[in-house]
Amino acid sequence: MEFLAKEMVGNRATSRETLEELALAALIPAPSGTEAVATLEERLDGLNEALVALRIREKTRNEIVVGALDACGGAIRGFEGVVDELETRLSAGADADEDALNYVLSRSAAQLRYLRSQQTTTAKIALRVSVSEVITVSSSESHRSVATNEAPKPRSEALRQSRGFFTCCTSSSVDVGDCDVESLCAPSESAVSASEHWGESLRCVVSLTQGSDETESFASTSRDSSGITMIFNAVTPLMVADENAVLELNFYTCVDSIDQTDVETKATPNGRTQRALRAPGVLMTHYDDDETKGDKLRGRATIRVSELAETTRKHQPHELLISIEKPASGKSPRRSVGKATVFVDKLVETFNDESIAPMPVKGDTLQKAAEIFAAFEGTQTYNPRGIVHAFVNRLGACPAIAGLAEMFVLCRSWRFEVEYLERLSVCTADVVAAVSVGRLTTNEKLQYTELLELISRQLELELSNILPTASEAADELVLDMQATSTVVPAAVTLYALSLGDISMTRLALRLKRCVRDAMRRRCVEHMVRENPTKDSPTLTDIMAMIRNLTKRMSMDSMLLSRFPTEVEAMSEASVVVATFIQEVLTEVFQGIASMQNPPDYDSAIAELEKLLSSHRNELKIRRLFAAQTFISSGFVDKLLQPAFEETLVSIHRELVVWVQQEIAKEKSSLQPLDEERGIMYSDSCAELFCTLVNINKSAQEHILQGQRASFNAGLLNRICHEILQTYVDAYEQKCLETVQDARSYLTQKARAKTHASTGVEHIEALMPAEFYTRLSNIHQMVLAIEPFMEEIPLLWCSSKVEFQEKLQQHVIETEIEDDQTPRFEEYNEDDVFEEDGKPFGTDITVNRIIHRLRTARANVIASLTELIEERVAPFVRIAILDSDARTRSTAVRIVFTMINSELQVMDTLLASGAFRLSLSSMHKAVCDSIEQLVLHRPIEEGSLESGERWKGSTMLTESQHSLVVELTSDVRTFFYSDGAGEPKSILNASEGRLQRLLNLWFTPTLEVEREFWHSKETLSREISMANGEAVRVRDVGGVSIQDILRFLRQRENDVTAMNLFNEQAKVTTTLTLRALFGSRLNSLDTLLGAWVCRNRCGLSGRLYVTSTQLAFSTSGVSIDHPHDGQTAMVREIRRITNIYRIDAQDGTSGLHVIFDDRRSFTFSQFGGVMTPLNVESRERDACVGLIRMNPSFLERQSYAKDVQPAQTLDTISMDASADELAQAAQNLQSPHLPDGESIITHCVCVRVNGLAREIGKFFVATESCVFLPVSGAGQGFTYTSMVQSNRKPELQMIGWRNADIILPIHDYLEAEPTMRLTGLTKIAATSVYNDLCDALTAYRGQNSTSRQLV
Repeated sequence: MEFLAKEMVGNRATSRETLEELALAALIPAPSGTEAVATLEERLDGLNEALVALRIREKTRNEIVVGALDACGGAIRGFEGVVDELETRLSAGADADEDALNYVLSRSAAQLRYLRSQQTTTAKIALRVSVSEVITVSSSESHRSVATNEAPKPRSEALRQSRGFFTCCTSSSVDVGDCDVESLCAPSESAVSASEHWGESLRCVVSLTQGSDETESFASTSRDSSGITMIFNAVTPLMVADENAVLELNFYTCVDSIDQTDVETKATPNGRTQRALRAPGVLMTHYDDDETKGDKLRGRATIRVSELAETTRKHQPHELLISIEKPASGKSPRRSVGKATVFVDKLVETFNDESIAPMPVKGDTLQKAAEIFAAFEGTQTYNPRGIVHAFVNRLGACPAIAGLAEMFVLCRSWRFEVEYLERLSVCTADVVAAVSVGRLTTNEKLQYTELLELISRQLELELSNILPTASEAADELVLDMQATSTVVPAAVTLYALSLGDISMTRLALRLKRCVRDAMRRRCVEHMVRENPTKDSPTLTDIMAMIRNLTKRMSMDSMLLSRFPTEVEAMSEASVVVATFIQEVLTEVFQGIASMQNPPDYDSAIAELEKLLSSHRNELKIRRLFAAQTFISSGFVDKLLQPAFEETLVSIHRELVVWVQQEIAKEKSSLQPLDEERGIMYSDSCAELFCTLVNINKSAQEHILQGQRASFNAGLLNRICHEILQTYVDAYEQKCLETVQDARSYLTQKARAKTHASTGVEHIEALMPAEFYTRLSNIHQMVLAIEPFMEEIPLLWCSSKVEFQEKLQQHVIETEIEDDQTPRFEEYNEDDVFEEDGKPFGTDITVNRIIHRLRTARANVIASLTELIEERVAPFVRIAILDSDARTRSTAVRIVFTMINSELQVMDTLLASGAFRLSLSSMHKAVCDSIEQLVLHRPIEEGSLESGERWKGSTMLTESQHSLVVELTSDVRTFFYSDGAGEPKSILNASEGRLQRLLNLWFTPTLEVEREFWHSKETLSREISMANGEAVRVRDVGGVSIQDILRFLRQRENDVTAMNLFNEQAKVTTTLTLRALFGSRLNSLDTLLGAWVCRNRCGLSGRLYVTSTQLAFSTSGVSIDHPHDGQTAMVREIRRITNIYRIDAQDGTSGLHVIFDDRRSFTFSQFGGVMTPLNVESRERDACVGLIRMNPSFLERQSYAKDVQPAQTLDTISMDASADELAQAAQNLQSPHLPDGESIITHCVCVRVNGLAREIGKFFVATESCVFLPVSGAGQGFTYTSMVQSNRKPELQMIGWRNADIILPIHDYLEAEPTMRLTGLTKIAATSVYNDLCDALTAYRGQNSTSRQLV
């Protein structure tokens, strides 16, 4: 832009030709609408000032002015030539600049008309008279004539320089001040002293007379008198006259005294006071003689205009010393009474001099105008723009050319200042107006367009750098932002003009881009300033940048608010800042994720979050909501989520160590916390919940704050559950081991038959004190979990609705900051919750946790009471079936003594709540031992291929039935203990089933049959409503349909009973299997056998063998509890790798089954309580043989042998390092899968098992997936469970570069747990996850095709 402007302006020097044209343009008057045309005097003054400003020498100035005055005579002919030339050019037609030429023609014609109207036959003369002083003389002095033709008295050179070209002529007569006139017209030092003076003030009246008429008259009073000198210093306005006119000056003595109001007091530089008259300094118009009426005429002087020479081309006016004569009066002759110093200007103007040729017009008007403007630039010239405008008019161009020329001159040296931009805007507006109506030529438009485009680019650059630099912002320099902001409106105005015809919308968009560029440049400068090495930015660099940007926001708003409202500059700038922060943070956190040891949520990240929160608060205060979305709390939460997850991982490691230490510490010494106060749980239980509460309190500050709680609640939920699960599993396992040891002791004692030799008084409790303390711990966890959940509600939400309610409640209670107020709708529900409303990636809900704890407590209590039942069952049998009354009485005493001995220990060492539950369960156990005699249940099942499946005894006799009723009543009384024991309501519920069975003993067959059909219909309805889920058979009426059939089977002589039994036995079994296992057992019609036995926990149940599956359930056998469904198992026979006979831990005959995932199941005590050892072994062998001969088992690649295989392929030490474990996992062989199934992919990973992390290898096959740990049992499941449950695997990102795979499984019927695989990188986890989903999709399609074919 500057180069183009300098090229247009060229050299600063102005040629003589251009100066002559400039002078001629300045002297030729032009019509200016309603304003008065400047006089010749004013035009001469302006031209003189311009030439002086251009540093033209005096001689050259005089020559230029004289030449211009001479050339004015040919002005009319010059304009006539221009008009003729334009008319000829336009008449030819086909001119691209027709509009511009028409406009110039109209202006030239108007100029010509004006000059012709000013044309006169005689020269126009303008006079100006200045009366300086009057000096009185003595009366004896001889009369003198008036020396009108006296030459002007020379003045000093200093006076000549100060007054300029015409010393007494100013632009306006009223602008001459007192001091100016006094300095210009001071009296000479050689003034003559007089012997007398008038003493009064004088009034001077100057009159212009033409012929006999007085045309104009002006008057003034003397300002001061000093002795004989009267000082006037008054100037008349210009007076138009002709050569025959006469100037007459009359002097009168004023009669009235001077009014005090005309006197002013002013301080002199030396501090003294000086009195001076307030003379107007201008001769005022004199209308009539009323003003001089009463005044005495002192003298008169006349000057003929024809006798005065022209002063138009001279430096100074005529300085005349005229004589004042007193007119003759009576006998007094005319005489000279004084002298007056008078200055007279005679200006002559004419436009009709035929002898003078017009000055030719040559050259480029725009370039010449630019040269003149460039010459005036930096000078103190009066009205340079008007002079250039006159110059352009003289050359016959559009007046806007002057503005365009000024634009080029201004653009030579660009300055981003208000005055400069406003001046440039004025020029641009003039040119824009001319362009819009087509008043510029094509060449001028091209030059203008090129310059305007460069101006637009320069303004865009300036606006893009409008903000203070990063250095100024970081150094906190005190900037005059108010002054800086004033340049914005001027720049925007000029920018809008430079864009031409542009809508406000497009202008706003361009300004938005400038603001965005400015703020982004600031952000980049901040980044470079904080990171001069240009390496990857760090969190420290970003925090410094955010801190500075937040601090400068208030000052930036002062500047950005000066942009137009439509631009929304502050909003755009804040969005740029927020976007830049978002981009930089994303890039930095991606770099952090690639680090070898990425950090967790440390102090640096906490400080970053605090700064972002402060920045959001500033945005919220200023209502800049658009920018908030880019760095919203949701974005920050997702950004920092890996750090939170890493923190939780580190917390997990510490918790593992802590839990292991607590459990190990109590293995040797386990004591109740406070027996005297009834606190029967140990110290570790209290420490556990204190630890969980502390974790929650620590998490509230950052991890569970605001919206991020939805992401972290599930993680903390899982950690808390893993702690609880690990703790309760350890204590449950220890309790079950204790029960197994006690059962083994009873078995050995029963075989040795040592109980007969032991007196009743020596019967002791079976369980040690540590058992009850551990049970108290489990019970306390069940009691404390719900209050703990109420205290920490966000961790235990099972649906998004519940989560939103809890989160809003949590917000109100904690009063978090406004910008962190959670709005659940801001999140994508798919990111937080699944389709069914359960938290994403959360395999544990509140119901699952509570259920797990209650199941552990129920399992321990059930194992304990079944042990008690097993202990008292032989004596209950004796008490009912023995024929000797004394023996029966002794047996009854032994039963109650055994129960009482155990209750005493329980009452002392067990928590009160757990004691109540154990007491009720023990009552059920005693009732169940009696039920066995009523139903004769033992070994009634077996292989269905066996010829005789009924091995029970005959029906009870009436006397035996009476003994049962009596013993039941005694048991009830014992447990009631006159109200101190079990409440009646619980007693009734516990023995309700037994009472119904006793009532059925008397019930006729028809009534029993009616009861059977009713129960069957009810059970069928419940199964249908369960939609494939398990149904507890004893919840439907208390007495199952199988119990009724067993009852009818005892009535061998009743044809109706036997017919019903034979018809419904198989159907009833199938219906019962469907109720117990739901849709998981798909081979109901091919049941091969069923055996009553115990599982590894010591709970009684039934083991079912079908053509393809093994199934086990404790429901409907022995003591019922609401969580017995958790012990159910359904597995495919074809996946059995080995099955062998064992001697179980409880001393009974058992079998051990191992599957392809190395999971094993142990079943013992086949046939139930009081079954002889040989019968147990026989039934066990029958079960093993049935399984081994199963077609599904025979389809295996290798037949199993009756030996126990090793659990691992490689022996690995428990103290092995992580690298050794990883290498061992890598060396694991593939599992032995059934025929037709192949491995798709595998990976080394870690399985989550409570707090434990088991390293191993995960295999994805075509029909199933299996995890095999380095040591111990694995876990595998088929895709059938996923297809039936319509649940898919999940891929959950954990930490910076890890991911977990969550697999839903169906090992349990009442709840749906998952298997979580961790320790995988995101790439490896994604690859395995995709292969698993593809395999699942292919399996689903294959099954769908098979069903269609069927």
